[in-house]
Amino acid sequence: MPQHPMFTQKLSPALAHQVLTHGSQKTSQVIIETMGLRADRILAFVEANHGKVEKEIRLIPGIAATLPNAFIADLVRYPQVAKVWEDSQVRVLADEASPVYGGVLPQEYPYTGKGVTVGVLDTGIYPHEDLTSPENRILAWNDLIGEKTAPYDDHGHGTHVAGVIAGNGRASHGRYKGVASEARLVGVKVLDQTGRGRLADLLLGLEWCLANLKTLKIRVINLSLGTRSQGLRDRDPLIRATTLAWKNGIVICSATGKAGMEYLYTKSPGANDKIITVGNLDFEKTLTNEDERLLQGLQPEEQRLNHFTVPDLVAAGNNLVAVKVDGGYCSYNGPSTAAALVSGATALILEKWPVLKPEQVKWLLTRKTGDCGLGLQLQGGGVLDLDKILGKPSKTNASQNQAGQMIGNLMKSALNLFSKSASGSPIKINDLLLIALPLLNQFLNRREA
Repeated sequence: MPQHPMFTQKLSPALAHQVLTHGSQKTSQVIIETMGLRADRILAFVEANHGKVEKEIRLIPGIAATLPNAFIADLVRYPQVAKVWEDSQVRVLADEASPVYGGVLPQEYPYTGKGVTVGVLDTGIYPHEDLTSPENRILAWNDLIGEKTAPYDDHGHGTHVAGVIAGNGRASHGRYKGVASEARLVGVKVLDQTGRGRLADLLLGLEWCLANLKTLKIRVINLSLGTRSQGLRDRDPLIRATTLAWKNGIVICSATGKAGMEYLYTKSPGANDKIITVGNLDFEKTLTNEDERLLQGLQPEEQRLNHFTVPDLVAAGNNLVAVKVDGGYCSYNGPSTAAALVSGATALILEKWPVLKPEQVKWLLTRKTGDCGLGLQLQGGGVLDLDKILGKPSKTNASQNQAGQMIGNLMKSALNLFSKSASGSPIKINDLLLIALPLLNQFLNRREA
């Protein structure tokens, strides 16, 4: 394929490799970054050359399109074209759902994320009881895949992530509770039923969050997903988009891989050193000799340039139970869950200190950590440790809170029974006992634990 001098300058390395490898007979999904918002000539060029304009993106700004490779060399000649990127595949960063093992088990901190809104850009959010009762905490919804108006999740990953962040454990009587059980959620569906999507939709999801920032008051965005880095880290469109959100006061928590060999695969936006990147800590795995050999002698910046991703911190994201589609609970493993833990922790921090800026939140999360002995290259600043940030919760206060909650539940149940009696149904002492005894047993079991 003949190359115009602008070919290598205006094409991202990933796209240039793809075009040269696949040849002129193939088509590519691209994001055409333009010089300014007006791109009439570019739109006309795409349509005139057997291409298809998919979506317009104002955040970069740019155009998502499908275009035959044969015409890409001509496209880059236009002065309105700043850069042409691969519209790369984005996917969830977690293993498949598995049966229930163990819950998140958050400490009984006096903070619940109340008043803090967390955006979840993922496969969607199913309106599980733990997220919608006694009040619906799914504050807003935007579906960039199926364009449906009501929240749903045809995969399950996004729902689980939302549950780790903000599930209140209602359906399990408090057993499977998220980190910030009163935080509000904003669901943005950017991935399909297979857990995959396109970079363009992820950029549009971030664009929508920024456009509605004042209305929704989003303080945190969770990105338990990733796409391959296209090189040129300071110009990568996703890294630039997440940096812009960060500068607008949104704490971005992104999954980036788990301890060990998976750090070899650089993910965007996980390579963004501005945001909070989270690795998964699997306590059952240790470093191998091969890991040590590959990491030996490399500084953090060199690791990034050599396709290593160094996290800011790690969290234990294995075998954590949270809500699943159609009710009930399931367990996912991987960096997706680890990032969700940190997003939930961020909601608690912002409830305690609402005026903190993203940089200050990052400082707390990465400086007040535990050490699991894996070294800077694998554990970053260390292991998430909320006790060091929020202070150890008082067991006395926790027991008092549980007792108060139990008594409150009993009073509500008794009032319901009295209400029934007023309508003509007699109250029986057995009715009260049937309600009181399970709650009392649950409270006593928690105290013994």
